[in-house]
Amino acid sequence: MIWSKTMLAVAALLLAVQGLGLGQDKSKKQPKGWAIDLPRGSKVTVKVPFAAMTFRYLALAARFGGEPTFYSADVESNGASITVNGASDWRSKGFPSMAQALIKDAKLADDYRSSSKGAKNVVIQLASSGGFPDMVFYIKPSVTDVNAAFRQLVALGGTDDREAVEYREQAYSNLASSIFVGPLASVPGESRKQLLLSAGRLAPRGGIAVETYKDKRYLVLKLGVYDGVFNTLRMTQTSRVARVVNELVLGIQKALAKDAASLGTIYGLKIEVLIPFKDFSDELADPLTDRVQIYTPLDLIRQFVQADITSQGLIDGSVLIVNDNRIQVSLSEQR
Repeated sequence: MIWSKTMLAVAALLLAVQGLGLGQDKSKKQPKGWAIDLPRGSKVTVKVPFAAMTFRYLALAARFGGEPTFYSADVESNGASITVNGASDWRSKGFPSMAQALIKDAKLADDYRSSSKGAKNVVIQLASSGGFPDMVFYIKPSVTDVNAAFRQLVALGGTDDREAVEYREQAYSNLASSIFVGPLASVPGESRKQLLLSAGRLAPRGGIAVETYKDKRYLVLKLGVYDGVFNTLRMTQTSRVARVVNELVLGIQKALAKDAASLGTIYGLKIEVLIPFKDFSDELADPLTDRVQIYTPLDLIRQFVQADITSQGLIDGSVLIVNDNRIQVSLSEQR
């Protein structure tokens, strides 16, 4: 069997995944070449928003006892600070993930994504709990103090420990400062807090914003990447959208409508989600994503909540855009 460059790269990633222990449980004993001060098994809470990281799906990982879905990020030096996937403003990309995790591995390794050999990355793998996906951080050679860089990415301890609680409060305060401006500046503090807490609970891997669409102001909830990859051999684009709307979007619209209406000047709610898909006959292929945007007037959501219209009526009265093209979707089409 002749291995292509793509197959070799995937094989290298699989070996890295195995070595990093994705989905596996290792002892706390630190191996030779451990690359950070914190020991294996240390509990941390991740500060980095999922929206600032890269969604990864590796179908072959399941054959090696690993979880195919995880998130990764390149971390580089930016003066006294760092960038995450090239962004210096990574903290404002969305809600802080606040995912509790254990440090599973931290070692020097080549970048499997590059065919050329150079200075090694410090690769730190975290095994998450609470239903969150695992994460891998590639600390690049430009970072001279790996420990200081990693400490910018995580809080020590669990989500209820002091450092994580204080960081979450500060992050949400920063989000509020960017959203409640102009006509929304008069929104009371308690209403701001309630809205952000509700939105963060509903979209822990996404973010929140305010957007003007066709001269009307919408509260935007970005859900991030849908938790699953659809097989194009079984589901069309519209059936994938119908599945996600039924499973996810309708409940979020109902849950958030009341808080959004309390803002006064908001006309509607926009839900944005990325839906991954691929041809499962090609195990080596990376998933692509459809960007789905749904603009719905709050009055229409209120009618749905009161059972005056059906879910199909709600979607028919919304503007549904997939990859910049407006479409119609039958919610009964889920196969």
